[in-house]
Amino acid sequence: LNRQLHGYDWSVIPWPRADFGNAAARSLACGVPVVCYDVAPFNEIVRHEHHGHLIRCELTLSPGVEAPAAVPDVEAMTQLCLE
Repeated sequence: LNRQLHGYDWSVIPWPRADFGNAAARSLACGVPVVCYDVAPFNEIVRHEHHGHLIRCELTLSPGVEAPAAVPDVEAMTQLCLE
């Protein structure tokens, strides 16, 4: 799993209640920024625009979601995930 995650630019968690945040924690541990909903437990794990992007629950994440346009430097965010 770690080898697979290292090949990704982003990890997208498309549902607001998923596995108690384990997927987000695994992604961050591999240096992969996370895009997920701004609800617990994700907002307790992911710091917005530091480790990834938190999306308000009123918005939806579609299957074709693109990386957020406001991200200045994905490589810098990846390094922050590993710290």
